[in-house]
Amino acid sequence: MSLFRQLGLSIAVSEPRWLTTGFQADLTDEIQTYRQEQRALGGYWSASFSMPAGFAYIDDRWLGRHVTVRDDALVIVWEGFIDSMDIRLGGLTLTLGPLLNIANRVDLVYSTVDTTVSPPTVGLRANVGVANNTGSQTLYGIRSKILSTGGATPTTAAYIRDAYLTENAYPQNSKQFSGSGGLGLTFNCLGYVHMLDWPYSETVTTGTRDASEKIIDILGDDPNLTWNTDHIDANTLQVDAWENDDKLAFALIKEVVGHGDIGNNRWLFGVYDTLRAWYHAAPTTVAYEQQLSDDQQAITEAGAQIFPWAVRPGKWLLIPDLDVGRSMVSNLTEDLRAAFLESVTYTAPWNLSWQGSQKETLPQVLAQLGLAGVGA
Repeated sequence: MSLFRQLGLSIAVSEPRWLTTGFQADLTDEIQTYRQEQRALGGYWSASFSMPAGFAYIDDRWLGRHVTVRDDALVIVWEGFIDSMDIRLGGLTLTLGPLLNIANRVDLVYSTVDTTVSPPTVGLRANVGVANNTGSQTLYGIRSKILSTGGATPTTAAYIRDAYLTENAYPQNSKQFSGSGGLGLTFNCLGYVHMLDWPYSETVTTGTRDASEKIIDILGDDPNLTWNTDHIDANTLQVDAWENDDKLAFALIKEVVGHGDIGNNRWLFGVYDTLRAWYHAAPTTVAYEQQLSDDQQAITEAGAQIFPWAVRPGKWLLIPDLDVGRSMVSNLTEDLRAAFLESVTYTAPWNLSWQGSQKETLPQVLAQLGLAGVGA
């Protein structure tokens, strides 16, 4: 029995969410190392696990496959997809992927060139149109890329687009040799928030839109996945509806989230289990405690110790013995002992690390004013 199974954890791999061929693999008893990260802005962010290498794994069809990590109560601990693989075979290291570098739906934006005058002049912005590789899209989902270049004719723009599509429609691989070495395989995984990488446009609706409704609109435009939006809380802050600048979906969602709400409160967005997107106001009360005087420095919730893989970001943590005897401060941003968990990283078997901050209102104020920042 592997150490991973002894912890009560399991890892299952199945076909990509856009395929239904029925592939299933339980890798639990082969796991040698495991690490996962979650972020307050993003949710399930990344994970990696290693196991013995084998020639059966030298197959780029593993890229994009769905990864589910569960505890002994079958509760999902982490969920995402395989983005790349590092395979060590003696002195040879073979890397397959990343999946997200694939481009199988490509358009190119360029500046037109008027050659009827001398010298030729660069004209208006134009796009050559979309080209697809449907064979790649069937295997790896629709991976959209919009390229840009300077002055070009429609003919040269189409040539550049097609050349890029040909070179990038399927996974890349790289190899390096460094003498003798062991055998091993590492799966590098990403959470589904990274799949929000297609260009989003809305050229019909003008004016403004509720912030929460715009996020639902963006998620509903996904060419590959069907998102669960039942945890998108209502936020009536008005944001621009019109989008026609080829911005990526996650970049636009981060802009909306960064505006907060009408009270300048911070809001969070993350993708967790079963493609469920969470969008809600950041909490204002303590959820976790961690005692520095505790030998294990374990984290507790409501007085009960919780496993390190179950700690979530986007919550307040209090360290009571950091400043012994200090009274509780109603505003946690003013309490030295409090930290808002921006990211949480678990490494098997028992290691937990986190990064904390103070939750502020100024970033939301500046975002609503259209300002990037302020200096002193």
